[in-house]
Amino acid sequence: YPDDVYDRYWNPSLSSNWIPITTNSTIYSQSNDNAYNIPDVVLRTAVKTHNASIPLSFYWNPPDSLSKCYVYFHFTEIEKLGAGQQRELKIDLNGERYLTESIKLDYLSPQTIVQNDPPISGKRLYFSIYAAEGTKHPPILNAVETVVLKELPNKPTAIDDVEAIMEIKELYRVAKHWQGDPCVPSEFTWDGLNCSKNNPPRIVSL
Repeated sequence: YPDDVYDRYWNPSLSSNWIPITTNSTIYSQSNDNAYNIPDVVLRTAVKTHNASIPLSFYWNPPDSLSKCYVYFHFTEIEKLGAGQQRELKIDLNGERYLTESIKLDYLSPQTIVQNDPPISGKRLYFSIYAAEGTKHPPILNAVETVVLKELPNKPTAIDDVEAIMEIKELYRVAKHWQGDPCVPSEFTWDGLNCSKNNPPRIVSL
């Protein structure tokens, strides 16, 4: 933050067989395709492989083999291709199945591919991004997010209290960093709130 409205940290990664690419052009980040609010500074960078026959492969280790994981692949075409040309990609998991139909990228237009239905699990998750059959441009990737589902021991804040505090936040244009559940987890209760220890918790004072 402020580059990322959700205060996410984006760490660069570069494998020995990846080629980094960048652009200074403006990303059309206000389009509906950027509903995940990926910062322009992230989307203006990417990696690609040396040619279309080489997949862009990487892996990620979940906390344990039973964790339910959600993966978000963020793409933007940042290379100006020839007239009538378009990069087309496919993504597979563990070399066993494709996560999506082929993806066609438009120049400077963000696109996110989400694997969340169902979530995926495993001791180690291998992903490979391939150039679609018959295309000549190598695969690229701008960014990837992995999210692990955490089961909270407590129920979320009582819905009436949530609605009330959200109305207060909007009415008074509260500038505090109020995001997520107001009371849960207790160590991250919103600044200025006091919550009960009931289940579900209630907001008792502001």
